Amino acid sequence: MGYFIFTRIIFLAYYHNKLSDVEYFSIIQIFIHGLKLDFSLSAYLSIIPFLIIVSSVWISNKSTLFAIKVYTLPVLFFVNFLMIVDLLLYEHWGIRLDSTFLNYIDSPKEMIASISYANLFFVITIWFVSSILYSKIFYRFFYLSLSNLRKGKVWEMPLLLLVSVPLVIIMRGGLQTIPINQSDVYFSDKIFANHAAVNFVWNLGHSINQNSYDTRNPFVELDMNRASNIFEDAMEPLIKKDTTDFQILKTSKPNVILIVWESFTAKAVEVLGGEPKITENFNRLSKEGLLFTNFYANGDRTDKGLVSIFSGYYPQPNTSIINIPSKTRNLPMLTEEMSELGYINSFYYGGDLSFGNMKTYLFNKGIEHFIDKNEFDSDYWNSKWGVHDHILFNRVLSDFSKNQPLPFFKIIFTLSSHEPFEFPDAYKFGKDTEENKFRSSLAYTDKA
Repeated sequence: MGYFIFTRIIFLAYYHNKLSDVEYFSIIQIFIHGLKLDFSLSAYLSIIPFLIIVSSVWISNKSTLFAIKVYTLPVLFFVNFLMIVDLLLYEHWGIRLDSTFLNYIDSPKEMIASISYANLFFVITIWFVSSILYSKIFYRFFYLSLSNLRKGKVWEMPLLLLVSVPLVIIMRGGLQTIPINQSDVYFSDKIFANHAAVNFVWNLGHSINQNSYDTRNPFVELDMNRASNIFEDAMEPLIKKDTTDFQILKTSKPNVILIVWESFTAKAVEVLGGEPKITENFNRLSKEGLLFTNFYANGDRTDKGLVSIFSGYYPQPNTSIINIPSKTRNLPMLTEEMSELGYINSFYYGGDLSFGNMKTYLFNKGIEHFIDKNEFDSDYWNSKWGVHDHILFNRVLSDFSKNQPLPFFKIIFTLSSHEPFEFPDAYKFGKDTEENKFRSSLAYTDKA
């Protein structure tokens, strides 16, 4: 832990010029929020030493110490090397160390071509000095203290293995539904402050894991000529349609409320040919406005759908771009466009913004106000995901009663119709099956 705090100090000192617009209190928060990923990575790195200590039941004290030393020192030097790579590349790439640099590992000259010799010499010196320093600290404070470690007894093994439980909990960042990710350390509207809070080694490991998805083409291939004809036939009426005199709105800048309804489907909407009596309020509203009858799903999971809605980014079949912050930061964003038009943007969600790495995607994208479950009294956290939809909508209505800067753009993201479909109301269609629980959850949100 102390090592990662020290590397964060080095990172901030090296990029001190980027701290000019970061408040002093935010600098302190960088360290506080960064502890979350620091703890997680420290737990991961402790797995092998822990197993070595458990194995002391069978091997001698001398062998145990030797094994810990053989593991720790190379890891220390390697992690220190990654710190240097992170320092060098951040200035040019604008992201913390991730799997991108592995693409250039076979051509290091090209990777460091834009780095001056002075900077290169400086960081190599830091690597050499700090590696020696950390090695001495390890030997002085840890290795010598472990020299008193006695050979374990067989009956102690269950107790030793019991220690693995909190270790696993720390690895995943706690007992919450969603394992820890970069979103958990994002806290500021200054992107550099958020980047500084990210643990560079954890970020690299997470990035490698995300890029290890199945690379096989999951789609059935179609003849190119036939595919082109289908595409052109579909696009032609859209491209050629003259909309010059077509006007829907009565005002040039209306207030906009966008409800992103979790797991919403036309199968539950009667006016779209779906089942009756599930979304009765939506059916009623469809007669008071415009209903788009050819609007199709843009993703099979929430994280893919959000990026499609807000950035117009078509979902990938085997992975989700929202899990790659280095890419999402360059995506266009609807809220940024709305900001340029003078809108004040707000995002309401009854759950944790860390879900699906949403925070890394939504922060620094023109949204002035975020309201998630942490804005509600913990007594209202009655759902597995956070607060129920009717509580969320009541909060939105409460904000409407206050003086609101105009025009506003409010995004409301629901959650009660997400598995496990729990909510504090009667299940309209019962809950004997998952399908009926799902129908009931949609009816509840429709009512809310």
